[in-house]
Order: sequence, then structure tokens, then C-alpha cells
Amino acid sequence: MDILNVLNIIGFINQNRVVHTVIQEKITKKKYKPKNPVSKLSESDLEEQFLKMIANFNQVSHGWGVPGLPNQQLLFHNSRNWRFDFAWPAQKVAVEIQGFGPGHNSLAGMKNDYEQHTAALLMGWKILYFMSHDLLVVNQAQTFATIRALFK
Repeated sequence: MDILNVLNIIGFINQNRVVHTVIQEKITKKKYKPKNPVSKLSESDLEEQFLKMIANFNQVSHGWGVPGLPNQQLLFHNSRNWRFDFAWPAQKVAVEIQGFGPGHNSLAGMKNDYEQHTAALLMGWKILYFMSHDLLVVNQAQTFATIRALFK
């Protein structure tokens, strides 16, 4: 059995637990509330999919070269209230999941994103960007390899 089949099986098994948690936590979710890995909702469906993918891979492959699960919605710039979708703060590695929402496609939204990411780079952060394509089962091995490369 290859790793992709194992990931699919684990994802299916965990799906019922996740759905129950999502329903309960949607009721109490507050905007920009700090989140703990796996146990809290992500800001978007793509972020939730990324977190499940990372959690499942951690269960299947211990010692994959990444130090545990990332923090979610990590505040990295206090005066601007800027956050990363996911981050490993001790290593200053961040992941941004790029969707197609109206805020990121406007000129003002793009300008804010560029300003935020430039500031993070100047603060010593390494940032990876992923889209829905990167989260597909057929592309997950490459996504893991990309993340792992920043921890070497």
C-alpha cells in the first residue's frame, strides 16, 4: 500500500470526527481567534484541507523532517495585526494558502498582501504559498517535499 492510499484511508476515518468538531466550533468561532492545530477551525476550506493533510501525514510518517504541526493564524506583526495561515515560529517558516476570494484579487488586497509578505521576509521568515492544486492527493507528496526542504 503506497502513502497516498494510506493518507486517503486515514482522511476517511478521521472525517467523521472532524465534521463533528467543525459543527460544534462553528457556533463559537470568533474572527482572528488564535487556533491550536487540528482542534480549531481554519479561516477557509482550503486551510482546513491543508491542516488535515499535514495532520494525516504526521500520523503516517513520523520523523518526516518537520517539527510537529504548525500554529494557525499566527500573529507575526503586532502593529499591523498581520497573521500567517500556518507557521512554525521557532524555525520562522510560514505557509500561506492562496484562495480566490475578493479581498486578495483587488488592487488594495494585493498591495496589502505584498506589503505583509515583504515585511515578513525582512523579519527573517521563509514563506511558502500553496493553492488548491497543491492540496490534491496526487500532488501531496510534492507539497510535503517542498515544506520539508525549508527545514533542512
